[in-house]
Amino acid sequence: MTSSAGAGAFSRALPLAMLITQGAIFGAVFSVNKIAITSGIPPIGYAFWQSAIAGMILLVVSALLRRLPAYGYAHVRIYFATGLLALAVPYVVLAYVAPKLPAGVVTLVITLIPAMTYLVALACRAERFRWLSIGGLGLGVVGVLLVVLPKTSLPSPEMTSWMLVALIAPVVSALSNVVAERFRPPATSSLSMACGMLLAAAVILLPVMLFTGNSYLFEAPSAGNKALLIAILISSVNFILFFEIVRRAGAVFFSQFNYVAVLSGIVWGMVVFGESHSPWVWAALVLMFAGLAMVNTAMRGPR
Repeated sequence: MTSSAGAGAFSRALPLAMLITQGAIFGAVFSVNKIAITSGIPPIGYAFWQSAIAGMILLVVSALLRRLPAYGYAHVRIYFATGLLALAVPYVVLAYVAPKLPAGVVTLVITLIPAMTYLVALACRAERFRWLSIGGLGLGVVGVLLVVLPKTSLPSPEMTSWMLVALIAPVVSALSNVVAERFRPPATSSLSMACGMLLAAAVILLPVMLFTGNSYLFEAPSAGNKALLIAILISSVNFILFFEIVRRAGAVFFSQFNYVAVLSGIVWGMVVFGESHSPWVWAALVLMFAGLAMVNTAMRGPR
């Protein structure tokens, strides 16, 4: 194998390695969220501090590397757009539903992100229409219905409405994937993008936190504070990988990190909380993965 061929293989394998790493890390978020919120941390305050402190950590790293985020109009616009769509809205939604649903069930909804990303890209004419992709999306919807509709799929029927609220997260996350790919300013590092996005999300969440009375001032040491610290570290790594994978391989490829995140999230929920799931949930998981496989197969065809 020539050196150029080896370099090409490495460049193709690197996004996949980063994808697997990110999915494994991100899967812990659902269990961490549940610990933090059930410990008394308000959801919006939780999302704010997660954004603000993670952003400050990356700002310090950027300063040490002399790669501070640019602040031109195009940069600020993408920071706030991704901060709102990739973090502020989905993180608050997931934090609100965390104590209401099993962590493993919440994890299932993110399996819809790849198919929804395809639909958004299709609407933006960044992808072409494929029947196989539409079929995959249909299987994903059926999978969600298997969790929402049967009375025995969730531990309590009252959880159905919270499951529907949780579906907001994959919709806005799909939007953020496409926005991050299409509107990223050229020659902007993933570290700078992640730092700017996290700080922008904190700016968005600060007035919301104060207006709604969801402030949190780090009270006595607790399991919630430890969970918040873990969430901050996860966010610091997660969004650098997010922007880097999208830069290297595109939004639709990135969205497939949910394959790993779902499995990781379910395992974390079983290990941390001893969760078990009904056959409906496992059937939903199979259908969602089949749908994702169909979308992925279609994406490998000619553009």
